[in-house]
Amino acid sequence: MSSAATPELQIVSPHSALWRIFDASVKTELFATALNTDNATWLIDPIALTQDALSELKSAQPPVQGIVVTNQNHWRASGALAEELSVPIFAHAEAHSKDAPPFTPLNDGQRLGDFLHIVTIDGAVPGEIAVCAHVDCTVIVVGDALINFEPYGFTFLPRKYCTHYAKMRRSLKRLVEMDAEQIFFAHGLPIVSNTASRLEALLDEG
Repeated sequence: MSSAATPELQIVSPHSALWRIFDASVKTELFATALNTDNATWLIDPIALTQDALSELKSAQPPVQGIVVTNQNHWRASGALAEELSVPIFAHAEAHSKDAPPFTPLNDGQRLGDFLHIVTIDGAVPGEIAVCAHVDCTVIVVGDALINFEPYGFTFLPRKYCTHYAKMRRSLKRLVEMDAEQIFFAHGLPIVSNTASRLEALLDEG
C-alpha cells in the first residue's frame, strides 16, 4: 500500500465518518467507514489510521464494538485494529482467505448491535455483503458490488471482477427496499443526496 500520508478521520455526519488512502498496487483509493449511535461504534472495511486517529477511536464514546469486513478482498487493517481495540471481527463465511484474521461468520439478515443489518450480495466478490445502518438516517455501506469513483462514476463492479454479474445485479435490488439516504463505498466517495432515487435508477438500467 502506498500513500503520501496515513489517513485521518473525515466526519460526514454526527453518526458517520470515513477515511481513505490511495493503494498503488490496485491503482485506486480505498475507503473505510465508521458508524455510531448512542450505544456503539462500528468500523467497516478499516484501513490503517494515524496514531492520533487511532487514539481517538480507542477513547471514543460510544466505544468501538466491532469490525465488519464486506468481502474476501477487504481484510485490510482489520486484524491489527481488532487487536489494538480488543474487538471482534465479523464477515461472511465465504470471505475467508489465507490472509484473514480470526472472525465470526455472518448470515443474511443478521443484526449486529442495535443498528446494523446484514444483506448478502450474491455474484460479486466472494463473501460480499452490504451493511444497512439506522443512525441519524438510513445508511448503506457496500463492499465492491457498487463503486463511485472516476472514470466509472456510480455504477456496478465491472463484470470481469464478479463471480456472476447477472446474479449480483439481481441481488442488489434488495437494497432498494432499504430506502437509503446515504451510501458509503469501499471504493469511492459517499452519496449523500438523492440517494434512493439514484440507486433505483441504476438498478433499473438494462
